[in-house]
Amino acid sequence: MSDMLIQPMVDGEFVKKTSGTNKKEDVAGGELGKDAFLQLLVAQMQNQDPLEPQSNEDFIAQLATYSQVEELQNIGSSMSSMQAMSMVGKYVELTSELSNGSKESVSGIVESVSISNGTAYVNINGNQYEASTVENIYDSSYITKGE
Repeated sequence: MSDMLIQPMVDGEFVKKTSGTNKKEDVAGGELGKDAFLQLLVAQMQNQDPLEPQSNEDFIAQLATYSQVEELQNIGSSMSSMQAMSMVGKYVELTSELSNGSKESVSGIVESVSISNGTAYVNINGNQYEASTVENIYDSSYITKGE
């Protein structure tokens, strides 16, 4: 087991990370992802009473729950990818955040979709944008009727 998955505990609580990352799991009230679930499981095993260890049934049930959490995340990622792929050839509108912090409205026909590290990107007018930023999707027949 990798030490990267294990966080130090003080008085039964995880010591806060100081890496400066702003991942959803690090933010208060964020989702309990598979890495956090595994950290809890490892911490529980490390801190269990040796005279009354956790039963095999409880341990297997927690591992099954871990598998379910992982599969649900995989399904969610697949659904996002499928949704993005269904946008190809459609006219979309989105708001993109620029490097200086201002926002830009972008619209156009989705030429292609790419997926990188589990994140779907749409290609509009030669530029890539996160598919999750798409606000409106129009069928091409709708656009043709308006002309």
